[in-house]
Amino acid sequence: MRILIVNVNWIGDILFSTFLIRCIKKSFPNSYLLTLVPENGAKLLEGNPYLDGIIEFDPFSERGFTGFDISLIRKLRSYNFSHSLHLHRSLSRKCYAYFGGIKNRIGYNEKLNSFLLTQSLTSQRDRVHRALYYFNLGSVINIADDSNGLDIFIRDEELERAREVLASHKIDRFCLMHIGANWQAKRWPFDYYSELINLIINKYNIKVLLTGTGQDVQGADYIVAHSNPEVLSLAGKTTLRELISLIKLSQVSITVDSAPLHIAAAFKKPLIGIFGPTDDKLTGPFRPEGKTIILKENIDCSIPCYKDICPYDYICMRKVKPQSVLNAVGKVLR
Repeated sequence: MRILIVNVNWIGDILFSTFLIRCIKKSFPNSYLLTLVPENGAKLLEGNPYLDGIIEFDPFSERGFTGFDISLIRKLRSYNFSHSLHLHRSLSRKCYAYFGGIKNRIGYNEKLNSFLLTQSLTSQRDRVHRALYYFNLGSVINIADDSNGLDIFIRDEELERAREVLASHKIDRFCLMHIGANWQAKRWPFDYYSELINLIINKYNIKVLLTGTGQDVQGADYIVAHSNPEVLSLAGKTTLRELISLIKLSQVSITVDSAPLHIAAAFKKPLIGIFGPTDDKLTGPFRPEGKTIILKENIDCSIPCYKDICPYDYICMRKVKPQSVLNAVGKVLR
């Protein structure tokens, strides 16, 4: 079989797809397996031994047929794929598979564009963990669940460069706090981070390292200004691969429901996840083997909630207090 996994956009969800990728290759070791993935997510899959290749995709080409990438269709045709598994519900990605000559196109019957599929399954979205939701598409080709979690791979030279960065700041043991999230409702209050940093540095012999994207720099600056001066912010200063290396080297990671949470889980590292509008049973750490604590508070709202603007001032996140996170840090460090 020659199989194309038509991947999703978000980094964390792309990481969820590694469970499917590995199980396909284990079930069919002689298969030729590639994934079509947005450019920003390709770095996450570097070094994955279960993939025979990565086809990078410009998601901006999906904005109307004026941006339709004819060269991508030619490329897909050249691979002569027998199957495509559609993790993304995009119309244009189904069109690419159709015009790319892929005979068996498998996905969920979730949108009106499912007519482009040759086999559609009843949607399980928000009923099973997202990694299983992707994996279950593989049931059509009879793949087996190997009972393991997610995969991420890092090279020794990448880890060594990260160690050099840490050494330049005199950092040995450290707690990594990732303050970023892909939408506002999942963010934890900046004041809470400042309070937590002060509590951790005062109680434990460990440094605190802040990370985030370029969009998080202003928030990180606010946190640093109101925290113990020993805290270091690398927000907006790391590539994805550098962030992965830092997570691998950390003693504990603290993050909301975002990609670094799942990277830490894939590495079997100690981690603390702060959850509010999302459900950890659906998008939490998938089969983590390291010390893992999920913090969330019961509220009257329906979870998962996908409102970016909350009429209740994001109470689900604000109810998780810094002292609760500090207590969790103590448990995982032990």
